[in-house]
Amino acid sequence: MKCGAWSGLVVGVALGALLFSPAGIREACSQTPGGGSPTSGAASARLFGKITRETRGVAGARVLAYRTFADLLDRRSASISEPSGADGAFALTLPEGTYHLVARAQEGPPDGPVPVGGFFAFHGSNPFTLTPGSSTEVNFSLALKTAEAVVTPAGDPGSGTLRGVVTREGVGVPGVQVKLYLGAESTFRGMGYAAAPPTDERGAFSFDLLPESTYFVVARKRGAGAGPGPLAEGDLYGYYADNPVPVHVGTAVEIVLELVAKGREIGNADGRPRPSGTRIAGRITDAGGAVVRGVYAFAYEEKVMAHKKPAFISREVDEQGRYVIYLSRAGIFYVGARSAYGDSPGKGEWYGRYDGTPDHGVAVEAGASAEGIDIRVERVLQ
Repeated sequence: MKCGAWSGLVVGVALGALLFSPAGIREACSQTPGGGSPTSGAASARLFGKITRETRGVAGARVLAYRTFADLLDRRSASISEPSGADGAFALTLPEGTYHLVARAQEGPPDGPVPVGGFFAFHGSNPFTLTPGSSTEVNFSLALKTAEAVVTPAGDPGSGTLRGVVTREGVGVPGVQVKLYLGAESTFRGMGYAAAPPTDERGAFSFDLLPESTYFVVARKRGAGAGPGPLAEGDLYGYYADNPVPVHVGTAVEIVLELVAKGREIGNADGRPRPSGTRIAGRITDAGGAVVRGVYAFAYEEKVMAHKKPAFISREVDEQGRYVIYLSRAGIFYVGARSAYGDSPGKGEWYGRYDGTPDHGVAVEAGASAEGIDIRVERVLQ
């Protein structure tokens, strides 16, 4: 089956908002930018879900999968889905591996630059690791690109400025945290290179006295205000469609960045698989045995538990400090807890590792539950 050309953007009301029904989905072909044939076999994994504009399904949008973040920047997609259906539903079959996923709805080549009037989504849970035979639900909420970047002379000839406005559906959003990152090593979480003061009542932000470099611009606003940990349903997120932004000395770059709402947690997005018998469970407390709210348990597949997104994370602990990490596969996992993830733990953050084994590792068999994996957390003081 040959993948169809871009069929135009049609926005309709998706039945059940973001709820997904497999009925009516067209199985996508796994297409390289120059064409290709569907992938199949035991080593394949399946992605499916919806592409929406807020809660409205978007027809004619595509999901693009990249083997590396460098490939994403160079627009060298490993596979491109067929255009989404009338309700925004898509499906894509990929070989096992790790992928960065984006969604687009735009005139012209699906892997070309995003034009003004085009729609773009960089998934906040990137990268995704797909295992053989898995079926993963991934949903995208598209942001609109409303303007190209504008470059003007800056007041300081020895440094650069990056400023702009954060919007949602055309209206400036106050109180947004905008950060700059120099690369994708932290998966755009944690402190970053620089953080601007929260946006003003017009949604404006500014970074002054910047050295010449290229910067990734990411914005977040929590529904209940600032706080640690992964974004929750209803929080706002923005990844600039033309990242990274080059800033030269003596110039000021002005951009417009649109926010979208984070959707409900379904499938195994954000490292949370569907509830299953393969899991790690326990309690998280402080040194005195008191429950610490706002913390999460995490599981890495490497002994070094920092500088990247964990393979799996729990939801926030409950009122008794209990957590469950659902796993999509068996293995040895290195377990800890903190009140955020990405980058090294910051000052004031709650952090701790499982001390029941010397290397903090927990072996879990398929279908088994590792219980009593209790973790003590302490405040990071420096």
